[in-house]
Amino acid sequence: METSVILRYKTGSLQDLFDDACIVTHYPGSGNNWAEGHCHYGPMFEDTILASVKRAVEKCDSLHGFLLMFSVGGGTGSGLGTYILKLLEDHYQNIDRFVICVYPTGTEDVITCPYNMALATKELIKHASCVIPIENRSLLDIVSKQANNKHSIDTMDFIAKCKPFQDMNSIIVNLLLNLT
Repeated sequence: METSVILRYKTGSLQDLFDDACIVTHYPGSGNNWAEGHCHYGPMFEDTILASVKRAVEKCDSLHGFLLMFSVGGGTGSGLGTYILKLLEDHYQNIDRFVICVYPTGTEDVITCPYNMALATKELIKHASCVIPIENRSLLDIVSKQANNKHSIDTMDFIAKCKPFQDMNSIIVNLLLNLT
């Protein structure tokens, strides 16, 4: 939802990947509050979100499922993300909803993080066909093990060239590639 975050994608190397007609933004986002995303922005933008989803669905020859990705620690991912998940269940009952969600490590300075995680997890259990949780600490452990693996020159070269978090994101990308 945060316009500044979306602008980074619209002007970055992935800009051609996204259809502007399917992007919904609103400043300032949910402010790390699940209730703000789920109870305020979800209903406020429901028609816009459904129209965006409908445009994307109409481009499909054979829709088999939805793949949602978001963090459950903040407000927009946890709140609005789970609101959208419920909308998809209500409007596309026979279509699977796969969710890849990132759980924080537990050392965040956001006071509402545990609250956001608990409420988001409740909604994920109720409305998702399948949830693939990813925990940030586990990602860090995997990256650390890869960095310490002296047997793989390719891995070391890759990690040396990565920007912060790029190697963590590449693990998630590989998970998605193997999933699909």
